[in-house]
Amino acid sequence: MKMIRNISLITSLLLASCSSIYGGSTSSTGDQSISSTPTVIEFEANVDTTSYKTVTFTNRSDENYEIYNLALVDNVCGSFSIYNILDASQNILFQAGDSVSVSVVSGETIDINVQFSPTACELTEYSTTLAIYYTTSSDVSSSETITFNALVEDTTPETTVCGESESRTYYDEYDNPTERSLPVLDGDKSYYLKVDTMSAYIQTTGAFLSFATKVGTNINTQYIAEEDLYVPAYIPVYTDEEANVSIPDIDDCAGFVIPSPITDQFFIGADITVTTEDTFTGTIDRDDEVGNLTIPGFEIVLYSYINNSNSLLQSTDGEFRVKINVDLTTGYTDSNSYLETLSEEVDDNGDPLLSISGDQMYGKKIRHGTVTLVGIGTFMDDNPIMSSEGVSGIIDNEAYLFIQLEGIITQEE
Repeated sequence: MKMIRNISLITSLLLASCSSIYGGSTSSTGDQSISSTPTVIEFEANVDTTSYKTVTFTNRSDENYEIYNLALVDNVCGSFSIYNILDASQNILFQAGDSVSVSVVSGETIDINVQFSPTACELTEYSTTLAIYYTTSSDVSSSETITFNALVEDTTPETTVCGESESRTYYDEYDNPTERSLPVLDGDKSYYLKVDTMSAYIQTTGAFLSFATKVGTNINTQYIAEEDLYVPAYIPVYTDEEANVSIPDIDDCAGFVIPSPITDQFFIGADITVTTEDTFTGTIDRDDEVGNLTIPGFEIVLYSYINNSNSLLQSTDGEFRVKINVDLTTGYTDSNSYLETLSEEVDDNGDPLLSISGDQMYGKKIRHGTVTLVGIGTFMDDNPIMSSEGVSGIIDNEAYLFIQLEGIITQEE
């Protein structure tokens, strides 16, 4: 079946007396044929979108043709590619990655389907030429050309421009274990929470129960490019004499980015950035339960530019943003009956996705610097950006985010 036959069509123009490239206003078989040269097709699209147009090629000679090469000349931004070639019965004669060898017998027609996928490029207006090379049954070589004019608009949301980050080195692993009581540091020095792994489960309920999903730094990583894998984030943590702990706002430049696999039905390979919009405070127990860390009312913002029409979560502009309120603790969370069904969920290593006991999650107090924070978050109705289905599923209806952060608390060297 031809996937893109009716997606978009071209103005039809006769290129030679024995072959023609043409289209029509309502059908990719071309209900009109206008003699003119050169043939030009206009493409207009936004960055990071994909569209198709069909070049219909007909052999009007008495000989058979053999197309042996297709070339995209001056494809400067890499936006154009040949998706496939179909015959009149919609059989695939060529698809991307194949060697070109397509027979077009006398009187027959083929459709050359062109994919247009512009990405961010210095140029926003440019022309690319498609050259079609073929030989006749009498061994005469010939070619036809068609020009693609591109007009591209970059609608990608503006991102924060981060200055050159200050070079820092940290005590890592257990080479300088942090004391459980997090004593006050001298001057303006801070501790850092190094988040080694983040695991979470978005628990939808009711009519949206089937959309529940897990996300994290260790989920389906075989479907994530090596250069896009999670890089541990270092989050500053300050303490005072009264055992108060504060975490200043985490901005886009903190690098707390969770990749998603291309198999994820909602994020489809898009990064999820974790930020906050304020400073949040908690306490560290220095007496009875030494090393017990709690941060109540912690509000995190999840943002992703998905821009994939297959996502049920994104807004019409391809974005997803939501704020979540969660009480983080190294102890036990409140009870939640949904947790009883999640104890079998695992990460890529076969380890439990979340630390669950019955209907509660549990963390681990600071010990030799290592720490595990857990919490049950709720989605806030605070300027969310997502599809109407997303708003219904995770804001209007009851939904939870079960979250677990594992890492170490360390200092700069």
